[in-house]
Amino acid sequence: MVIGMNVIRAVQVTTLCRTAAHMYSQNVDFSQSQNQQELVKVAQGLNITATSGNGVIILTRVQYVTSTACGSQACANENQYVMTNRIVIGNSSLHSSIFGSPPAADMQTNGDVIVADYLNDPYTVAANFSNIMTLTSGQYLYVAETYFTSPDLNWWGGGVPQINIRFVF
Repeated sequence: MVIGMNVIRAVQVTTLCRTAAHMYSQNVDFSQSQNQQELVKVAQGLNITATSGNGVIILTRVQYVTSTACGSQACANENQYVMTNRIVIGNSSLHSSIFGSPPAADMQTNGDVIVADYLNDPYTVAANFSNIMTLTSGQYLYVAETYFTSPDLNWWGGGVPQINIRFVF
């Protein structure tokens, strides 16, 4: 029964992640609380709010920086994949992105990374991203990462079940 319930939970988290990635790739502004609440509704039964709970949704827009993006100025992150937007919904202390996190000082209130910072700050480089997909100048990828724990399904005492899903659009 525990395994079956965890499989059901994994399907719920997968659906949530796919929905979040699709909406994010369609430019839904998840810096707006009403849009975050829409994802929380999709996650019904997973015990998540916009700022807490048993899960976290990490949304990241990634761009490949070319000389075209740099323009006439030199930029330290040329030929690198960089994070140009980051939104975190849920319990941010549960899990962090495999790509790293842009520094708070580089962020605007809407989740965008300040252009001069993503062109130059090495902490905006999306670590491990080159293994996923190749982008060319002007292209973006939208990534949704979800991580959930299921303490309510820890019936056998073998540790709290965890579900980690990623979708790229």
